[in-house]
Amino acid sequence: MNDEIAPVYRETRHVDAEAVLEYIRPFVTAKQLLPRTLQQVQALTRHGFVAEFEKRIVGFVAIEVYSRKMAEVQCLAVEIEMQGRGVGRRLVDFCVQRAADLGVVELIVISASDEFLLGCGFDYSLPDQKRALFLQPQLGISDRNVAAVDTASALWHDHIDTMRWPPHDAQLIETIDAHAAGEPLRVLLRGAPLVVGRTMLEKRRYATEHIDDLRRALMWEPRGHADMYGALLTAPTTEDGDLGVLFLHNDGFSTMCGHGIIALGTVLWETGMTTQDELKLDTPAGRINVCLQTNEQRAERVSFTNVPSFVDTLDHTLHVDGYGDVVVDIAFGGAYYAFCSAEAVGLTLTASRAQEIIVAGRAIKAALSEELQLRHPQHDDLGFLYGVIFTAPAVKEGAHSRHACIFANGELDRSPTGTGVSARAAILFQRGQIGRGECITIEGICDQAFDVEIVDVVSSATSATQSVVTRVGGTGHLTGRSQWVRRDNDPLRDGILIR
Repeated sequence: MNDEIAPVYRETRHVDAEAVLEYIRPFVTAKQLLPRTLQQVQALTRHGFVAEFEKRIVGFVAIEVYSRKMAEVQCLAVEIEMQGRGVGRRLVDFCVQRAADLGVVELIVISASDEFLLGCGFDYSLPDQKRALFLQPQLGISDRNVAAVDTASALWHDHIDTMRWPPHDAQLIETIDAHAAGEPLRVLLRGAPLVVGRTMLEKRRYATEHIDDLRRALMWEPRGHADMYGALLTAPTTEDGDLGVLFLHNDGFSTMCGHGIIALGTVLWETGMTTQDELKLDTPAGRINVCLQTNEQRAERVSFTNVPSFVDTLDHTLHVDGYGDVVVDIAFGGAYYAFCSAEAVGLTLTASRAQEIIVAGRAIKAALSEELQLRHPQHDDLGFLYGVIFTAPAVKEGAHSRHACIFANGELDRSPTGTGVSARAAILFQRGQIGRGECITIEGICDQAFDVEIVDVVSSATSATQSVVTRVGGTGHLTGRSQWVRRDNDPLRDGILIR
């Protein structure tokens, strides 16, 4: 290879993971590197670097950050023809600089190439103990002989590194939290038992009967709150499905959730659990096809094609104590909702009026549940009133309207309600107010919005009205990753609901 030709260096992205895994495979076979799974390599790409020549990888390295005190150089691999050209040194220098930028106190590397790493500024932890090489990256690449460590901070982090966690007698549960248009979603990663069932409706029944204590523990206080929402991932129940998902809230397991699909798609892609931009999700309400619009770092928008939505009843009048006669429309969009004008019951749809909205929604839902018996045309398990959605004029220019949904046990949806906007589109279509191919924007009480478009109109053999197929879109955001414990000696082990 020509000595004048030099590789190009850049940071890795999680989309590079498969190429990196393929690149390091010969080094693993030669027992020069430890074996890695795709998921492990995806994690390494967060702080990884590659050298490329003619659009192919010729060198790779990454650091794994364990704490503020320590990080480790991992997977250093350079092609034979590039060795001796300074490629490995450049890659290591990138790692040192990244560790310094992150404020890491000590950088460790375990390798058989001691002479090379000593030349990069590393040294042994103790004389005559050639097991690991260390370097203090915060001292800078060119001046590593001056100590500048915050002793108090380092001491505190020593305690964090050695603390006893989790407690030996605890059940450990790991979650990732996100939100879509302000409505939270807590996704269970570890700690949930196997959910049995041939269909997602069967899995929902099994979860209700066998793991409801886990739902309460994560949704209710002290780990959650009265308006928390969650997702439990399962195996798919269809041959071509990518994933099954059950949604959980303060009162049980729901049949479908639009904001949950948007937030879940964001979680799956931005954490590297999937690199697909299209997903087939199985839910109790049916198949949901998800489309992700992404850039190199995040999911900019998530949309999904919902199950068919249809009108059940228009202009139904009922008496509600404290509110008089109230007119509602009832429609299905993955769950059944009753729609009511906010103005008709004296409500303003803002976050500051949350308690008034909750009280009114619970009253209307209770009155309707006593008066009407809903029957889904295909599945009895879907035949119940999930929530009450109040509608009002939009606040922002260009939006169609505004929603506030009260569902489950007085839970207030911060978003416009993803399945609710589908049901609303069915009502508007039935009234001739929107048509096929039209897209409208609906706000929630956090002033964030979802778009809903009617993409198809289908006839039903079990209903006199037509159903609409909608595409709902919005944006999700990650908010955190947590570990939770449940212990038998905790009197609130399974949570407490305070509404």
